[in-house]
Amino acid sequence: MSRSSRSPRPPLRPWQEKALVRFESGTEPDFLAVATPGAGKTTFALEAAQRALAAGRVRRVVVVTPTQHL
Repeated sequence: MSRSSRSPRPPLRPWQEKALVRFESGTEPDFLAVATPGAGKTTFALEAAQRALAAGRVRRVVVVTPTQHL
């Protein structure tokens, strides 16, 4: 699927931007994002994964979720 055929990405919330800065500047292999339901954790995780892949920090991403629609 081409990028142009997908729906546009929602703008990141301030907490997501701050968390991405911390994620990208961290040296630990793990990062925990905790927020209330509907706060945008999935959007944050997808953006973090895309940036890590684009920067070459990781080669692959594995997604495990108990909810099928995610």
